[in-house]
Amino acid sequence: MIAPAILLLGSYLAVGPGIDMFLYPKLLAILIGALLCQKGTPHESPLRAYFPLILGLAAMSAAAGASPLQSALGLYRSSTAGLIGLSAAWMAYEAGRHRSVDDWGLLVFGAASCSILALLHLYPGAPWHGLIPNGRVIGTVGSPPYLGCMLALAVPVAAARSPRALLFILPALLATRSKAAILGAIAGACVLMVLRSERARKAWVLAGACGALAVVLALNRGASDTIRIQIWKTAWDAFLARPLLGWGPDNFLDAFIQLRPQAWIAVAENGGTGAAEAAHNLFLHILATRGLLGMAATVAFAVAAGRELLNQAPESIWNHEERNTLLACSAAVVVYSLFNPTPFMAWAVLSFMLGSLGL
Repeated sequence: MIAPAILLLGSYLAVGPGIDMFLYPKLLAILIGALLCQKGTPHESPLRAYFPLILGLAAMSAAAGASPLQSALGLYRSSTAGLIGLSAAWMAYEAGRHRSVDDWGLLVFGAASCSILALLHLYPGAPWHGLIPNGRVIGTVGSPPYLGCMLALAVPVAAARSPRALLFILPALLATRSKAAILGAIAGACVLMVLRSERARKAWVLAGACGALAVVLALNRGASDTIRIQIWKTAWDAFLARPLLGWGPDNFLDAFIQLRPQAWIAVAENGGTGAAEAAHNLFLHILATRGLLGMAATVAFAVAAGRELLNQAPESIWNHEERNTLLACSAAVVVYSLFNPTPFMAWAVLSFMLGSLGL
């Protein structure tokens, strides 16, 4: 169990000083865990060919992009879909091919541990590092949204395997005050319940829609949402400027600095001199940084993965419960990614889960 524990929990917990995510310690944990997992008989992998395809097209985009070195090394603290993040997902997938779904419970343990640590930050005068302004907790993941993303990913697994862990995970998720993460958790829970029970389908979908609306109304932060809209517009302009290969993985910052509109000055802090490192939307980010070719490869992978998930026979090496859980986890991360940059650890965990299902 130590190999998957390092891969799943090491990247989840590894931190550097400060409140940022810090890319390299987490990448090292994934690499070590993936290497240690390479024992035993691997599952057959119909999706295996897509990872080198996606990475190869991303490398082409990096070579033709604004800053090839930045695409290769990633932004030190917030890599989302660069070459390092894609490589980590590929390594995690290969590690999962040698493991079983029994290892998924480690994710629940990691989420519960981070949740407890995050909740400790809420006590007045708590000495633990990580409490940032406005009382939003970060645990050890690096920022309120990143922690929220990982907890949202863990919610369906906890609901299926250890419901008691939700007593820690859900309060910490709310304490991040990340609308995207809470919406993602709601989406994941709704998908899980819809797939589990035909009779409960309409009730859970309605409850999820009401919960999502309540989150949007309760946590609306005005200026933050306006800034995000300006980032989306700039991301679209970046795509139009370089539609085929984009500006290069993890080069959104360069595109934004060149293309940010005058409206940004009116809504952003620091007199509009700040810049966004990501598009805050998965699809716009891929279009802006990897262009149409990168988006085509990503969509092809998602379609192939969905087809394999839905077509697996019940008598295969896994059952419908694992399929439902993975679909719910994927829904949680995708919904989150529509509004915020997604930590590459989330993609690595989902890739590990895919590999462990023999996909």
